[in-house]
Amino acid sequence: MKNQETLKDIQQQIQSQHAQNTEKYQDLRQDILDDRKHSINGWASTFLFVFSVVSVFMYIENKELQQKAEISLGNIKKYEKDAKHGLETIQALPRNPKQKLTKEAKQGVEKYGTKLQKLMLVARQQKDYKKAIALWQDIITIADYEDDKKSLVGGYFNLGYSYNELKEYQKAIDAYKKVIKIEPGDYEAHNNMGDAYLKLKEYQEAIGAYKEVIKFTSG
Repeated sequence: MKNQETLKDIQQQIQSQHAQNTEKYQDLRQDILDDRKHSINGWASTFLFVFSVVSVFMYIENKELQQKAEISLGNIKKYEKDAKHGLETIQALPRNPKQKLTKEAKQGVEKYGTKLQKLMLVARQQKDYKKAIALWQDIITIADYEDDKKSLVGGYFNLGYSYNELKEYQKAIDAYKKVIKIEPGDYEAHNNMGDAYLKLKEYQEAIGAYKEVIKFTSG
């Protein structure tokens, strides 16, 4: 009987201890879950804060990039407009030295012209015709190498004009003939060649040149 009571007491102690351990385990488990919850909430808050900060910086950066892009686009459009105007100015540049060179045309070549066009402008403004001839000969060589027929015609035309001013009429005629070979309908070259023939008193050749002028300028 006594042994049974002792066994019963032991069982009760074991059950009580088990109940206490179970309660402690549940409390510990809850503490761990609460810690995890707080940790997750903390990381979530940190992530949301970082994401908000990064989003703000990205917005600012994108705004700045957009503004820079708009400024660049505006500059490009302005340059295209100026370049187009400059090209039109260069194309309107008079070839004949007798025609007055406008300030706008000069500025257009200086700002937007090619190296060859700028060299032609220098030659065009040269009042020393011997120096001008040397320049025009260089221009002709470059234009011929680059297969730039427009510049080549302009070079020969101005070379003829410079020779004419130095009273070297045969050389002027030879230069104008080069113009006509490239551009047969260039009536100014025919006319200037006719004038040079008159200076040499070669009247038949002069008449032939003037007939070409009438042919290309009449109706």
